[in-house]
Amino acid sequence: DSLHVEDSSATDRAPSRLMKYFLGLINLATITFNNPFSSKLDPSGGEGGKVDEGDSERSSSIVTMLKQVNVIDEDAKRTVKIDLRQSLAILKAKIGEVLGIASDEFKIRRTDGGVPLLPHQWLFNVKYVSTHDEPAIALGPFVLEDTNTTFEIKQALFKKFGATHGIPPPEEMRLRMASGTGTPGGVKMTQVFTDGANLAAVYGKKISDGKMLAVQQCPAGDFFTTDHILLGVRHWSPVNQVLGLVREIGVMRSSSYSEFQEQLAPLLGDTFEPSDVIIIKPFAYLLKDVSNMSTLKWPNLRADQKLTDAPMRIKDGDTVVFKNRHEKEMEVLPSEASATAAPRAAPSDGPAFTIFTPSQQFEREESRRADEKAREEEERERTEAIRARISSATAKAAFE
Repeated sequence: DSLHVEDSSATDRAPSRLMKYFLGLINLATITFNNPFSSKLDPSGGEGGKVDEGDSERSSSIVTMLKQVNVIDEDAKRTVKIDLRQSLAILKAKIGEVLGIASDEFKIRRTDGGVPLLPHQWLFNVKYVSTHDEPAIALGPFVLEDTNTTFEIKQALFKKFGATHGIPPPEEMRLRMASGTGTPGGVKMTQVFTDGANLAAVYGKKISDGKMLAVQQCPAGDFFTTDHILLGVRHWSPVNQVLGLVREIGVMRSSSYSEFQEQLAPLLGDTFEPSDVIIIKPFAYLLKDVSNMSTLKWPNLRADQKLTDAPMRIKDGDTVVFKNRHEKEMEVLPSEASATAAPRAAPSDGPAFTIFTPSQQFEREESRRADEKAREEEERERTEAIRARISSATAKAAFE
């Protein structure tokens, strides 16, 4: 047996070397990964799969092979040891050193319970967006395949999350590409999964692991094709100073401005004509405060103007605001603008710094010493706990 002794009486000593050593042992982990150059890998269901080092597509092949972790033989496995407190970049560097390739030539993924992903499988981050005004519900990671059709994906998601999270049935489900907004539960939804297409056709070359997929409720029998664009529309009433909630409507991708006006006119009321409608596509941040609405410059579009052309350039997931062109914006007077402006911070009357009296300085020093002593005591107890754990493990190993 080995007995480690360390002087614990010195108050000005450096951090404990033994403590650092023991913590290193506790955080040491062995990572198992596949060798992408091994002939024991089976990337396509057949024999072989060894990467040709002279291949001009070497990097992409390595990515594919690292994605395929279907290890048939132990010879295809490799391991590295790493401190769990170190970064992912260090782990990639260690793996690259073992494989003899640069860390930017491959990707790594933690497998789910050791279950490998095949080259035609992709891991998606699925969210359920019940309404536009509430945070999205995280459904978790979900594996999909290139050949899965839109309806098959809906069926699989409903089977997995229907009972637990209350997502709509396949006939009332809409799938959309999505991305995070940087806020908790925030999701920006864009392109709709077209009915009849498979996953590879929807994403094309943009497909990759970690993409976000949004699930929405839609009317039963809703059918979406590549000829459609799904837009969010909001009604703005300058007279009432009310900006309506988001309402999604499908628009033909080839629609002109006049055709879009015909769709929006019934949303104003039965007595309005299409020519009464005027639209604008503002920046999203401007819609967070209705006081911004009076500052918008509403464009005058030609009747034959295509929505997808300049200046609108409407695309999947955009939000469009419409109003009755005969309602005039309410002007904000300069006096009202200054009254609503944020007040400036008043200058502080207090001193810029505090001068402590001798008695206060003494109390602060005593407090500092007490805190330091408490930290030393905590470190001592933690060291003793680690020693006890190691002694127990050693005794157990000797017994066995």
